[in-house]
Amino acid sequence: YKDIETATIDLKDHIKKSRDVLVDAEVVIFTLGFTEIWNSVNRNMTLPIYPLGKDKGYHPPDDFTFKASSFEENYQNVKNGIKILKENNPNVKILLTVSPVHLNLTYRADADVVSASCASKSILRAVADQIYKEEEQVYYFPSYEVVNMLCSLENTPAYQNDGHHVQRNIVDIIMNMFQEVYVK
Repeated sequence: YKDIETATIDLKDHIKKSRDVLVDAEVVIFTLGFTEIWNSVNRNMTLPIYPLGKDKGYHPPDDFTFKASSFEENYQNVKNGIKILKENNPNVKILLTVSPVHLNLTYRADADVVSASCASKSILRAVADQIYKEEEQVYYFPSYEVVNMLCSLENTPAYQNDGHHVQRNIVDIIMNMFQEVYVK
């Protein structure tokens, strides 16, 4: 943005349009991605920034600190999001899913990227499972499981050569499954 005023106007417009869509939606899909977050107490702001790393020239402003959010934090945040959505749209159906895209970097000092990614996805999958069991009109779609388990069982490569992005043919399988289950 050229200035803060332009950014503020655009943000307010985005919030209004998002609210309009969400209060009229029949279905909302929540894709849970990562537990790694950046928090600024000074700004009362939390960012779900995908960590590109200082070596790539990116780092949040100095007043942001990194943390890996817990099961309880994610559970409460998703529950609160669903509560607010249902207060504004009582008939909405909510579909939870966990993104199959792994971390390719982590800011955690206590874990390597593979362990950090596994922990992150495990926490989010457990959150989705708990909420799915508790909430009416909340469903779960297994895109994470298709990529990380079904592909392995069928000896089908799930990821592109970068080991990060899902193969197009696997995305097509997921979308076809979704259509079979949820689209009449």
